[in-house]
Amino acid sequence: TTLMLVGEAQLSKLDYVVVTDLNRTYLYDAASDELLLTSDSPDQFVLDLLPILTHGEVLKGALEELRREPGSYVARQLRGWIEEWTREFAREPFGSEAVAHGLMDRLLVMRVLYEHTLCEMTGWSYRAHFTHLISSAYEESASATKDTLIKLMSELDSVWGFELFRVQPDLERLIMKSTIVTSMLQEIALLARVKFTSSCILESFNFGEATEKARVRLVPETNEERSLWLSRLRPETVGSSRIEIDIVDEGYRCIPFWFDQLVNRLEMLSEEPGFAERFSEYIGRAPEVREGDEMDLLTWTEDEAVGETREETVVDLLSLAAETSFMMWAASDRQHRTARIVLHVHLISAYTSGTLRFGQFPSMGDCFRDRPSLLESDRKWIYSGGTRNETESEWEVI
Repeated sequence: TTLMLVGEAQLSKLDYVVVTDLNRTYLYDAASDELLLTSDSPDQFVLDLLPILTHGEVLKGALEELRREPGSYVARQLRGWIEEWTREFAREPFGSEAVAHGLMDRLLVMRVLYEHTLCEMTGWSYRAHFTHLISSAYEESASATKDTLIKLMSELDSVWGFELFRVQPDLERLIMKSTIVTSMLQEIALLARVKFTSSCILESFNFGEATEKARVRLVPETNEERSLWLSRLRPETVGSSRIEIDIVDEGYRCIPFWFDQLVNRLEMLSEEPGFAERFSEYIGRAPEVREGDEMDLLTWTEDEAVGETREETVVDLLSLAAETSFMMWAASDRQHRTARIVLHVHLISAYTSGTLRFGQFPSMGDCFRDRPSLLESDRKWIYSGGTRNETESEWEVI
């Protein structure tokens, strides 16, 4: 009930919401879905909420001064929720830890995608389909909900080219045989949107061994070789080599940092004559709705703007960067998963920034590589007289 009321407040552009049945009372930040204060009785309301909600105090800014949970705490909440459901799915028939991780990674990205007006066009609306999925978890049978989930994942791949949702028989078998999918979908709808920001998701990986915690917090450093490579990049040399990110040494924050540097350089190059003709395969990637596809469950005001964008002959620079000029070396399954989520979430945010064109998601099969025992950077380090011995004592955990 409170979820729907907060949603109504968001549509009305309200900042705060007070929900009460004259016994229990809840105060929400409408923009982030955060529960700020709560009381379980009228007496507690008079003591804790009433002094803040009086007209005079609100005008003085009392609501803005309310203490919010720190980002690290919110990230731990998200991590705890994901870990709990990963364990539960791993115990299900046909479940395993790897398949459970794959399912939760998909659902995390799906929830992030819901917060952005990205996969919307006349005849197909992701936000409408996701809303229908959550509604089915509350109102329809478990089998119908599972079918809806699998179909939505499949269409994210077939309609929008989102390779993360490519058909995986093991994962679909887990969904169809699981007895807890419906409960998980009901819960994911109730999680506050503040948990699905880029910073919160990255911070949620700040756990476990010291080296991995450090990789979450490492700040990107300047790199003269990469800066020189970017400065020398020309339209005719795009795709001849790639920026290579070493997750082991550089951590995860360097992924969005250097990806943005690459896109900024491509944006400068796109002003040169002949750029669009050279990369014409990255123009007009917007999908077409197939015959028989259902229309939107809701009418989205973005349809007209999206239609206008498709007609422009603008190169999809994000796809160009991801498919031709960006790569990450990862040394473990956890590093691969974290890097993949960080890049996908960043792409979603970048596409909805309003400055870069979106048609379909890029093909990122060449972006993720298994790190060999020695990279070129390792050889340079060794030959310069240094040694590389990765132990927890080398890392200063912030």
